[in-house]
Amino acid sequence: MDGEGCIIIGLSKPAPYNELKNPSHWLQVQITNTDKNLINWLKISFGGHISDNSKSKRKKKRRPCYAWRILSNEAMEFLEKLLPYLRTKKRQAILAIEFQKSRRGQNNIPLTDEELLNRDLYKKKISDLNRGREIGRGPPEFRPAEDKTTTPPVEAVQVYPVKQEASLLVGR
Repeated sequence: MDGEGCIIIGLSKPAPYNELKNPSHWLQVQITNTDKNLINWLKISFGGHISDNSKSKRKKKRRPCYAWRILSNEAMEFLEKLLPYLRTKKRQAILAIEFQKSRRGQNNIPLTDEELLNRDLYKKKISDLNRGREIGRGPPEFRPAEDKTTTPPVEAVQVYPVKQEASLLVGR
């Protein structure tokens, strides 16, 4: 997941071609790999969907690549199981889990402006982390001082617990 995976919060906006009354945010976890056996194992073990780009005309000269995707509550449950093992995507996973838990039981209910802003904040934070930016840069509405979520501060997330893991490895 840390090397080949991606955690995002997607957004669909109301448009003439859909039936949305409100913007719709969703959690998605994706792992892309050229090893089809790995991708099949993920689907069997955790559910989700597989995309196959091996027939893509644009990528004809490249090795076939497969993408496994999982959405919403299934994505949250997957991240909860993976959380203790994550290194580079741990902060994104914590935010994603928090985002999904805040959404429970709210399907088809009109959202308040505060709820929409809160969902946009989660989307922005994860997007910034995925791009290698620290949380808090950008317009004032996206800065932590105005953040009403319960996200732990960046310093509170222990991304590389080296000493603890090193002691566990010595015993093996």
